[in-house]
Amino acid sequence: MLSLVNFDEEAWRNEDVEGQLIPFPSTTIKGGIDQPQEGGDSHIVVTQISQGGAVATDGRLREGDILIKINNVDTTRVSHETAVNALRDSGNVVKLSFKRRKGLFANDFSSLGRYNTTTRSSLGQGVQPTPSTYVPSHQPPSVPSHTSLTNNPITRRLSEVDRIMRMPGVRQLTLNKGGAGLGFSIAGGVQNEHHPGDDGIYITKIIEGGAAYYDQRLQVGDLILCVDETPLEHVSHEYAVQTLKATSNIVRLLYISDPHPEFTRNLVALEDSTNRLMEGNSLRNSTSAQNLSGSQSHLMGGDNYRYGTVPASDVPTGDRQVTLLKKSQGLGFNIVGGENGEPIFISAVAPGGVADLSNNVKPGDLLLGVNGMSLRGADHQEAARCLKEAQSPVTLTLSYKPFEYENFKKQIENLRIDLAKNVGTMSQDGAFRPSSGHFYVKALFDHDAKEPGPNSMRNLAFKHGDILHVKNSSDDEYWSASLVGPSGEEYDEGLIPSKKRVERKERQRRKQVNFSQGSGSLTRSHGSQGHLDNRRGSRTQLSFSRKFPFVKSTERLHELAELEVSSNEDPVFSYKRVESVPIDYVRPVIILGAMKERITDALVVQNPDRFASCVPHTSRPPRDNEVNGRDYYFVSKQQMDEDIKNKQFIEAGQFQNNLYGTSIYSVKQVAASGKHCILDVSGNAVQRLQETAHIYPVVLFIRPRHWKQIAAWGQDIPDEEAQSMYERAIKVESKFGDLFTTVISAETPEEVMARVYSAIDENARSQIWIPSQ
Repeated sequence: MLSLVNFDEEAWRNEDVEGQLIPFPSTTIKGGIDQPQEGGDSHIVVTQISQGGAVATDGRLREGDILIKINNVDTTRVSHETAVNALRDSGNVVKLSFKRRKGLFANDFSSLGRYNTTTRSSLGQGVQPTPSTYVPSHQPPSVPSHTSLTNNPITRRLSEVDRIMRMPGVRQLTLNKGGAGLGFSIAGGVQNEHHPGDDGIYITKIIEGGAAYYDQRLQVGDLILCVDETPLEHVSHEYAVQTLKATSNIVRLLYISDPHPEFTRNLVALEDSTNRLMEGNSLRNSTSAQNLSGSQSHLMGGDNYRYGTVPASDVPTGDRQVTLLKKSQGLGFNIVGGENGEPIFISAVAPGGVADLSNNVKPGDLLLGVNGMSLRGADHQEAARCLKEAQSPVTLTLSYKPFEYENFKKQIENLRIDLAKNVGTMSQDGAFRPSSGHFYVKALFDHDAKEPGPNSMRNLAFKHGDILHVKNSSDDEYWSASLVGPSGEEYDEGLIPSKKRVERKERQRRKQVNFSQGSGSLTRSHGSQGHLDNRRGSRTQLSFSRKFPFVKSTERLHELAELEVSSNEDPVFSYKRVESVPIDYVRPVIILGAMKERITDALVVQNPDRFASCVPHTSRPPRDNEVNGRDYYFVSKQQMDEDIKNKQFIEAGQFQNNLYGTSIYSVKQVAASGKHCILDVSGNAVQRLQETAHIYPVVLFIRPRHWKQIAAWGQDIPDEEAQSMYERAIKVESKFGDLFTTVISAETPEEVMARVYSAIDENARSQIWIPSQ
């Protein structure tokens, strides 16, 4: 009987796969020490991968691969049943280690020999004799398998990266992809030369809004030599594209700045000329790019990458099913329609999202069903709710209807024009409007759009934190606006209540109802927010857990009071003017509201590689085993007093005659390490971070629906404490609601944590919205 260690190691390559593969029940295996194959082979071999399943969609595990380890289970010498159980119990996120014969690809599966009547296990179907000659009719794009265009193995070692780094003129940079992607187009590769006699991978376009655009170091004509630890010398164009697509959020590039400047100048001039000739063509960019240099791939959003990846002629027009693995960021596309009997169309596909990477979803697709639930005749809200609640993997029923979609867009555009004209003539005076231009706002309240708009026009629903592009604000009562997606795409245009209308109706409600005990208030009480009793209990109560054993003292922190705002009238939160700006730091995260301490602790404990607490400062002497820079920054009281006066601390206070505080320096130190700094601070600290340090944290407010929900979340929380936590959460929302990035409500602690992670992911971009000046 052969064992794996007796294989010729030169003929095999080790591979590792980790992700949301969900191998159960789509993967069939054979082998085991109790079921050896011909010649005594007892290895666990993948014999079939069901088309449309998660493993096939991922594309990295292939038929014929020999499984070495499933999560922590070594499968080199196990029984068939042990391997089956390991796959069955692997969960949604699984790590697989396997061997693959060098030069073997999915369409060469027959080279391993056919397994005609041997026992195979299809996970979820038990053990059955089935021919194993199945070959998928369509192979989805896969992560690069380190093979050249000619299918010859390319052995990559770290020394090759070192060699490239020592080449003359080589430069290095690191890009944070965020949600917008790398933001450049490439051309070139073996048998697809961009420059005559040179099969290198060249940058042909820098796309506005992407990471490369804001970094400003990469330019058209630059030669990419290496991505992370993968060299891109003498590889195919497809290999380079898949390598770049498979990168994580932080990408290191080795490149040479424009080795052929004369060629690049001519290329840019030709592209400019082509663009001018094609002005007015909605597909201008993608068309001219393809004509300029053969195969060119766009590594960011817009329509470019879609037309290059999934040509319209290749998309079937009949009903088809597409299975996607839903991630924390969602499925990665937007929908329109669903009003007055309209069909539901996919209007935009987010670059780098799940739908984009599947290469099977495009604008113009008619959404007919989700996980077997029909959406024929459904309205927009029903479709959105169905997509939001769908469990992974999500199977979409789609039908590509490009002509119907174009007609739908024309109808919407005509409606928008009529809407703008109608709204613009409704009144002569209105507040908070630049009538001559557009602007962006962040919504500071939820709007369910149940109230009918003027002239029966479509009313637009939105949530707290949504970004709205206001296109006409000349009316006192209603504005014309559209929602703005995570990548800047716009959708669902309609009417929203004006700032003046929102604030008037809220003040009318206040005359009838006392909102001081309710969570529905849109107000912040500024009148006493600088006083201790209104922020963290009595003057004798300790405020922070762990390393902040002090009381917020206005007597000690005169300088911090300068940032507090006082007003005789509670403001109403409606909209806040915002602008989109690039950032070059990892945003801190601040949790406010119910259970904030437990959630803050959970983030750091569960993900220490991603989140970290900052090191606080103190004026007290160090104790035994305490290390400066690890436990605290130990400084003199005089120095700390001076730094407080100079606004170097976002929050500080005194306890037992010693000062403690969180400094801007400490926050930046964590960000410089590539981690989110988790801050256990008050809402006032958010303002200081923004106004003093120009750092814009992700502020998540946990909104409980009732004090009993808090008691249910933590079984060790007494009812009185749960009621107190609920009341404090209400006060925090009334004071600091305009500073929240996202408001989170959910039924269970698990749902709360899932939405916390999702909100952090959605806001971990290199382009963010901040209050406009």
